[in-house]
Amino acid sequence: MNYRLFGKDVVQSLSLYPGTPIGGIITSFIYYKRVEERVSRSSISYYERNLSRFLGYCNTKGITSIKEINLAILLQFINEVDCNKTLIVMIISSLRTFMNYVFEQQLSEVDYSIKIPKYRSIVQPKLPSTYTQQE
Repeated sequence: MNYRLFGKDVVQSLSLYPGTPIGGIITSFIYYKRVEERVSRSSISYYERNLSRFLGYCNTKGITSIKEINLAILLQFINEVDCNKTLIVMIISSLRTFMNYVFEQQLSEVDYSIKIPKYRSIVQPKLPSTYTQQE
C-alpha cells in the first residue's frame, strides 16, 4: 500500500512499521520531516523513538486505524507512559507534531494537536540547606 505525502506517493517498502496503517502514516511523517523539512538526525530518531512507543500502545489496545485515535486515547497514552519529566515533555511534543501532520494531511477531521495539553515543568529555586550566622 502507498501513502500520500503532499501529492506524492511514499512506498510502503520505506515503512519502518510494515503492515500497520498507523505505522505507514508514521513512516510518511518521518519521511516528510527528513526530506521536506530537513530536520536533524537526532530529531528524526527522537520522533522515531517516541512514535514507536505510541504505535506499540495502539497495537496493544487493538487500534489499527488513524480514524480510531481520539483525544481520550492520546491522553490515556500520555498518562500510562512511565518515564521522567524530561521524556514526557518530548513524547507530548512528538505527539502534538505528529497529530498536526495527520490533520494537515486530512487523515483526521479534528486537529488533536491543539487539544493535547501542554506540560510545563516548573523549576523551583533551591533553598539553602544551612543557614549562615547572620540568618
